[in-house]
Amino acid sequence: MKTMRITFNHTPIKYNNYKVHNGMSSQSPILLNDKPSFKSTVTDIMEDIMEEKYTCIAKKYMYVKNPDALIEKELNMFESLSGGVGKVLSIIKFLREENEFKTQHLSSLEKKINVKVNRTKEIEKEEKEIIDKIAKIQIVKALDRIKLAKILCQEKRKKQVFSELDNKYIALFKMENKIFPNAIMIKGVDEKEEQNAVINYLRNNNCDVYRLDFNMIPLDKVQKDILQCAKNIKENKKHSIIAIDNFDKYTIYNDENFNFINNLKRFLSSCNANYDTTILVFESNPEKLDENIIGKHRFQKEIDVRHINSANLCEFVPIYDGYTMIYDDKEDTKVDLYLGNYGYNDKVLWVDTNNSTKIQVVIKNIDKIKKINKFNNVKFIQCIKPDNLMNLNEFYETNKYTTDYQTIYEKTL
Repeated sequence: MKTMRITFNHTPIKYNNYKVHNGMSSQSPILLNDKPSFKSTVTDIMEDIMEEKYTCIAKKYMYVKNPDALIEKELNMFESLSGGVGKVLSIIKFLREENEFKTQHLSSLEKKINVKVNRTKEIEKEEKEIIDKIAKIQIVKALDRIKLAKILCQEKRKKQVFSELDNKYIALFKMENKIFPNAIMIKGVDEKEEQNAVINYLRNNNCDVYRLDFNMIPLDKVQKDILQCAKNIKENKKHSIIAIDNFDKYTIYNDENFNFINNLKRFLSSCNANYDTTILVFESNPEKLDENIIGKHRFQKEIDVRHINSANLCEFVPIYDGYTMIYDDKEDTKVDLYLGNYGYNDKVLWVDTNNSTKIQVVIKNIDKIKKINKFNNVKFIQCIKPDNLMNLNEFYETNKYTTDYQTIYEKTL
């Protein structure tokens, strides 16, 4: 006989105005399902099998004097998520009406089950409220720790950049034979605030720095603006820097940029000798630029601080039946993680979002996530349909659905 696999939903559904999600723990209370918790091609067959099972459970109660132990054993959380409690109660009601001799006994049993259900709901709600309060405090603390770590990374980057600028540019002014570089590329300083700090450092050390922003200059004028700036520098008779923001806009090879790239190549090969000018750019992914632009005879000096990176910082805060992963100090840079199939499938990591950026962060940090005991064995990532599948081309559509009939997407790790 083949085993039929039923896939349960992963999306939070509401019971009595609070959420029950796919990451339920074994201590969770019994809850009544108000709608099916799964959908599949074998649903009808499975419902018949489950109905027979619940009928057997209900009939046992007719001959048990003290059913408390049976309630604990038979009506567990896994069965309740399949509508088990509700089904057993409905069968008991039927048996009570059909069997006058057992009416009083079965009515008492109904009350006991309902008391158990209500009390476990109350306990879960109380526990969840406590855990949520603790989680809120821990999330604030985690955000503060990440913010501090980012500041430390920024300071380390600045320290290294300033030191290398001292050696590779500022110190040249004190030498008799001054040979300035045609261009300097700084890698790993991507935030505007940090870039401004670098410019200010140069200016505070008696360096003249002019700034151009390719985003603010049309392609047909950009070459003219660079040359005009360089001519002004030569007339001032003091070696200076032209810092170019958004340098990649016109230096990625395509038909439109072709002419400008050729002209810029010539300019970068001799801008120090011809115009007393050094070009300064911030570019952490130079491989995307035209390969001739980034030649060593043009960008003669490089400062690389990409290894001092705060992008991989993340914190994990326990929440009810899962974890919140916090990956930046911004307001919405967090995502909730649970085990799949209501917490019963330790092979599935359920990412509780359709935001493709957040899902990418989860994938990037999967090794850290798998170090958490709860997620040690995960082999698949699941979520509802991401808002941008182009960025998540390894995800595939499954034949599994959430309770609100959203298709589940999956990636094999």
